[in-house]
Amino acid sequence: MPQNRYHRSGDGWGHGSYEIPAFAVVGASDAGSWPDSPAPTRVVEAELVRFKHDLKKATGIRARLHRHTRMNAFVTKRWATVPGIDFHRAVEFAKTWLKEHDGDTHYLHDADWPVQEKEEQHASNA
Repeated sequence: MPQNRYHRSGDGWGHGSYEIPAFAVVGASDAGSWPDSPAPTRVVEAELVRFKHDLKKATGIRARLHRHTRMNAFVTKRWATVPGIDFHRAVEFAKTWLKEHDGDTHYLHDADWPVQEKEEQHASNA
């Protein structure tokens, strides 16, 4: 069984740290539907659904959307996960998609891909 990943914040108390599902490709923080929410549920969900649709259309890979862990009393992490067999192809798609949509998405981020994936991304940006 694959292991979930864990994002550790720089805070010694672990504030801002959270678990990431093993085959999560992208994620977002969801701060609820309050009028003053810094990450409104409807916008976060729309961005995730858009990514899910584009992933399916471009690659045939089906993603599932999950609410996974709570960062604190006000924020929930949401994830798009894929079947393990499709994970690496989905990550490659997500790398390109996130770059292409940097200006028109506000909440989606990568899912702390394994180290080798991050190193490849940084090398291609250099």
